[in-house]
Amino acid sequence: LGSDAAYETAITSGGGTVANPCEYATGEPGSAHTYDCLMILPPALGGGTKGSLLRPVASAVGRAASRSTGWSHRFDLATLAWERWGTNNASNWDNGGTTCWDTTRNKVWPITSTGMTNAVSLDLATKTWSNSGVSHPSMSNSYPDTVLSAYQAQRDIVVISTCQDGGGAGQSFYWFDASSNGSARTAVTFSSGSLPDARFGGGVLLYIPELTKLIYWTRQDQDAYYEITVPSSPSSSWSWVRVAITGAGRPSLLPNAARQETFKRMDYAPQLKSIVFVVCRSLGDFQFGNQVICIRIVP
Repeated sequence: LGSDAAYETAITSGGGTVANPCEYATGEPGSAHTYDCLMILPPALGGGTKGSLLRPVASAVGRAASRSTGWSHRFDLATLAWERWGTNNASNWDNGGTTCWDTTRNKVWPITSTGMTNAVSLDLATKTWSNSGVSHPSMSNSYPDTVLSAYQAQRDIVVISTCQDGGGAGQSFYWFDASSNGSARTAVTFSSGSLPDARFGGGVLLYIPELTKLIYWTRQDQDAYYEITVPSSPSSSWSWVRVAITGAGRPSLLPNAARQETFKRMDYAPQLKSIVFVVCRSLGDFQFGNQVICIRIVP
């Protein structure tokens, strides 16, 4: 656009007959904070021949405007083009948060640290948000920038991990039944003790199908990850095992910036049986991709 002001006006002006998609041109989304809300949409689910980057919801769109939108946007990795993706929008998306892909039902759950007036999910087949009118509860010991989530397929539950911005009370874990409307949050108790926090996006929570375990990593204990076992009854106590990370690519040997805010720069690649970490070049410029670290976690 012609000016900074024109960009900010476009982000705040709305989408005409639709709820504000926060776009600077039709189908072209404004730049947003990623938080933990991005996912890869595979070709089989409408991602195109090479898959797509899907932004189901977005927060802090615009430089000064800092708006939120429940409209989804897709970046096709074959055509290198954005489009507005969906028949409707999540009607009451809040700031920050996380999204979680339920691979059994092929739908996306959006989760915030505070309560939402609609418990919603995005059906990836129909590209439609269900706005149910059921409330999402708030979570204690949470903050918008510190919410992580993962779908644990073995137990068919959605797991949430969060903490306060400054840590303080450590890391809290919650879960809810993925076959439900998402309106419940059950706190997790660990028989093996509490886990170090992942304040301000400094961590990741992943489900590894080959292990049927969750993997939790935090920069508070950077040269290790935690394998979390969920019992057959998720209401019982969970357990974890700390696994040391070795080798020349272990996080403590990377530039300081590489291990700051993670925000979806670390994810599981089943082709490599590894957690893949896309490293930030230097603190302050937030340019990524000059180095990729693989941490092998499956034998």
